[in-house]
Amino acid sequence: MENPEQTDPAAVHRTVAAAWQCIERELAVRFPRFEARLGGPAAPGEVAACERALGFPLPADFAASCLVHRSVAFGGWIEGMESHDDLAELPANRDTQVELDDY
Repeated sequence: MENPEQTDPAAVHRTVAAAWQCIERELAVRFPRFEARLGGPAAPGEVAACERALGFPLPADFAASCLVHRSVAFGGWIEGMESHDDLAELPANRDTQVELDDY
């Protein structure tokens, strides 16, 4: 039997939003100089458009996360990792990742 907390979109969103509140609080307290910028929420239609462009649904918790923060930007502190990702860029970034994996 499936856990309703994992299948009910509203319950998933509440759980993910609460997790983001904890993350934001801990970043502010423990890493006040960490240069992370969290974008505002994506609209449900933007999540749906991303899924159409990808050709498959996003995992429920990731889609819910995008409804809290559509993007994450940081100061390039991890070598080789993008410093900014936005939900709208995900289909193009997926294609880039596939190309890199071919090497």
